[in-house]
Amino acid sequence: MNIPATLVVAAGMIRGVGKATLKKIIDASADEDFKDSVEGFCRFIDLKRIGKFSGIKGRQLEALESIDCREADKIFSKSRSALEKSAEFDIHPVFFTEENYPQRLLTAGDHPLILFYRGDIEVLNKKRCAAVIGTRHPTQAGQEAADRISGYLAKNGFTVISGLAFGCDKAAHEAAIGSIRKYGGGSTAAVLANGLDPASVYPPEHRDLAEEIVGCGGVLVSEYIVGTRCNARQLVMRDSWQADPSELVIPVQTDVKGGTMHAVARACKRNIPVFMPYIETDYDSTGDRCFDNCGASERDKKRYCDGFKNIVENFNGREIKRLKDLGEVIFRQTGASGPAPVTQNRDPGNHLADEQTEMFLREMDKDF
Repeated sequence: MNIPATLVVAAGMIRGVGKATLKKIIDASADEDFKDSVEGFCRFIDLKRIGKFSGIKGRQLEALESIDCREADKIFSKSRSALEKSAEFDIHPVFFTEENYPQRLLTAGDHPLILFYRGDIEVLNKKRCAAVIGTRHPTQAGQEAADRISGYLAKNGFTVISGLAFGCDKAAHEAAIGSIRKYGGGSTAAVLANGLDPASVYPPEHRDLAEEIVGCGGVLVSEYIVGTRCNARQLVMRDSWQADPSELVIPVQTDVKGGTMHAVARACKRNIPVFMPYIETDYDSTGDRCFDNCGASERDKKRYCDGFKNIVENFNGREIKRLKDLGEVIFRQTGASGPAPVTQNRDPGNHLADEQTEMFLREMDKDF
């Protein structure tokens, strides 16, 4: 199949043509070759060639029928300009049929048809990938947990996936970068809800962090072309599919309705294991709230506690595992040197005791 990226991007720019319609056009074009030109674009979206049995109908059909030669030229030029600008920033497109496309994404069914990346896209095809995500306003204990977990994962060869946001995401990326620089191995990937050009990176305060991720062999990835600014809808979509290339998802700390919950729901729907650190300084096993001294408001304290309970109570318990299990899994998979994190035979419905949590975190914190 030879479909230039310019044509796919251009077709996606047609108002009313979404991912499902674009997939139908691509499927109908699987055995054909197309020139990277306006004529090739017109042929690519030609309804007569696509055929009446493609399943395209309603508003999507009207959208395609409304494209005349003048409009096609305008859309194609816009697509080519976007890809030329991408090349200036060393941003590359990857089609879902290409070998270096993140393969675990393909099992999601509703995966992006084309991704844009800056850096080494192959880190998302590593055997071990873990999403470490959480609130933008973590407590001190949450910040430390994100830092130690991510450092531990990167040290053991994982690609740490997160969203470049403030709080837990930033801590995850920075800890992974620190581990990579100190030990080598491991990587980190940022899934973004905007274009990958510096002016579009969100939040703008993390542009330097984005550069560090690329500089240490990681990758920035997005389904949006250069110049696309972030919005709420795109953030929700990003939060959901950042779980897809991961072997496991770790919600470090979350609000009841935070974006982290979209990723948790996605992971549970796809049977991707969710490992939860139980931060005893945030919420103890007796039900009394006891936050660390980090200046969190009473309102935030309640939200974080309720967010944790919401995951525990509303998702399938067989898919939610304790942090102690994460240590055992990594130890088995990597043959990590030193003793495995200490665990005890406890009722899986009970929370970890303070001592167990501290022992596990100390194990991850070695050499950091």
